[in-house]
Amino acid sequence: MTTPLPAWLDAFRRRLGAELIETHISWLLLAGEFAWKLKKPITLPFLDYGTPALRRRCCEEELRLNRRFAPDLYLGLEAVGDSGEWAVKMRRFPEAQRLDHVCARGGVSLAQLSGLARGLQAFHAGAAVAGPDTSFGAPDEVLAQALDNFTTLAPLLPAAAPRLAELAAWTRAEFARISPQLAARKAGGRVRECHGDLHL
Repeated sequence: MTTPLPAWLDAFRRRLGAELIETHISWLLLAGEFAWKLKKPITLPFLDYGTPALRRRCCEEELRLNRRFAPDLYLGLEAVGDSGEWAVKMRRFPEAQRLDHVCARGGVSLAQLSGLARGLQAFHAGAAVAGPDTSFGAPDEVLAQALDNFTTLAPLLPAAAPRLAELAAWTRAEFARISPQLAARKAGGRVRECHGDLHL
């Protein structure tokens, strides 16, 4: 852990008797059969958790979005004492059941993976479309988010400035090359409300 926990979070952790896992944007508390995910009070180019109201709204959205796939895991929101903070409460499952771990030990058949792919395709086909009046998936927005990475990284990695500049130039060149495809995806209704962290 890089910084001391806020007093309200430490009190909540101690009350639960929970193990703490920290990411760059969240705190995760694990205790018994449950887990609680809390948003850190931070603002970054790609997210804004800057106020308690914004953090609660993001918790509500996380619950709404993730219940579509895992209604039995995402249980609801829980107030964190009288701190004004909220946590997404989840049912905990063993780390060994994460799909990457199951695949690493050869525990998934091709038929199961094909079924998963079909399920995801059907879900994506029915997911809400980012309309033409929204910025989601618009080529300029895609480029802006990519370039924001360099704005964030440059002061943190001054020794890597030449490599970052090279990567930023490559990003701009690739954007120029694929910009027509990005615009076509947006116009064709291919930008949808899906999970940004879906990977294996």
